[in-house]
Amino acid sequence: MKKAGKALIAAAGLMLMSALFTVNMTGAFFTDSEKLQNRFTVGCITTEIEEEFPTPDPLDPEKPSDILKSASVRNQTGVICYVRMAVVFEGSDAGEGFTLTDVDLEHWVDGQDGFFYYLTPLSSGEATTPLFSGIHYDGEGMKNSSQDTRKVICYEESVQAEHEGIPFENYQAAWNFYEGKEKSEVMPDET
Repeated sequence: MKKAGKALIAAAGLMLMSALFTVNMTGAFFTDSEKLQNRFTVGCITTEIEEEFPTPDPLDPEKPSDILKSASVRNQTGVICYVRMAVVFEGSDAGEGFTLTDVDLEHWVDGQDGFFYYLTPLSSGEATTPLFSGIHYDGEGMKNSSQDTRKVICYEESVQAEHEGIPFENYQAAWNFYEGKEKSEVMPDET
């Protein structure tokens, strides 16, 4: 009887171990994990406004005057890019009586959206031509103003000139692509 009891306990133990092993095996069939690391580098564009702005004499609010100021953009990185620039007059009656002079419409185009777009992409270290060479005051804009100070703010943005190694056909295609306005056509690979 002792032998039969031991055999029964041994058989029950084997069945229990078998059941646990089967559950673990079944669990292993239904689970899986894998670790994969992808490394990538995001393109970084660093552009900077370069300006010439000698300190002007104070304006006579009743006399026309010309103020020397120019602004261009330099690409500081190895990524070829397109740039655009906005020029904003800030202050009471901002911009009233003030206009940019000698705007370079040979190399820049007025996008009619507040920005001027440089037509050609900039390589590393390259700079645009100055967008303008000065500011003209007509002698009228500040006559009835309580504020005697105006600011001229130049703001620039840049985007990569290519996508996945394929250059955009022009500045519009690049800006449209990165702003998500429309599917942009890129130049075919000519290799």
